[in-house]
Amino acid sequence: MYCTKCGASIPANAGTCPSCGARIQGKSASKRSSRTKLVVVSLAALVCVAGVAALLERDVLRTPSSRPRASDANLLESTSSMRPHTWKAQTAGAPMTDMLYLPKADTGFVGNWGGHVRVQPAAGSRQNVVMPVVPMSYYFGEQNGTVFLRTNVYGDPKWPVVKTGVKVLSPRSIEFTIDSVCDSCAPPVRQQEVTRLTLVDQQHLDAHCYTYADFHGDGHAELTYKGTLHLLTPEELAAIDREVASKGALLTKINSKIPVNN
Repeated sequence: MYCTKCGASIPANAGTCPSCGARIQGKSASKRSSRTKLVVVSLAALVCVAGVAALLERDVLRTPSSRPRASDANLLESTSSMRPHTWKAQTAGAPMTDMLYLPKADTGFVGNWGGHVRVQPAAGSRQNVVMPVVPMSYYFGEQNGTVFLRTNVYGDPKWPVVKTGVKVLSPRSIEFTIDSVCDSCAPPVRQQEVTRLTLVDQQHLDAHCYTYADFHGDGHAELTYKGTLHLLTPEELAAIDREVASKGALLTKINSKIPVNN
């Protein structure tokens, strides 16, 4: 290689002419070109990484780990019809044949219990909850040392109840199960609601309710609602039973015991 300015011979790896000090243009341009390509490639890589991160973030936000697998449209259409059931004691004039006996249940359950539980959507869900606050009341009586129960299930007639039951988990804990269906929902939905009442003391019951709805193979939705029930005066019982009736129609009564596998 020769210097274009003075004509002197230049070593292959030289950046300037050893005779006149002139800069070798081709070499510098080559280095700048390489640096430019490197920067462009790096920026392209960053853009790709940022794009992947954005897609991942969007996907995580749209489909959390506890998500239903159905499309948003189907879920929102179906969950807009979802509602937890309400419970009404209806003690006045109840015949003894309507009482459900619960051997081994603690006599501390005896009395008129009621209150409200608040619905808590599953973490990350986008469900439309029709009834964020649910009223409920139960009547427990006693005959010859055995506790019995009186309560009816209210709700939307679109969700007819197909099965009910109650079991005594322990002397101080009782669990109700209700299976219902909504054939008119799109897609059809089968729902199971499990309500557990735990005797805290002589004045308070802890109520924990869990609802699982299956969208006919097109995903599922979950609702949890909880609260504390207390012993009601006759006036309070009448008021909360009126509220229950205003929230929905009578669907069924709890009329069967579920065996407990010990």
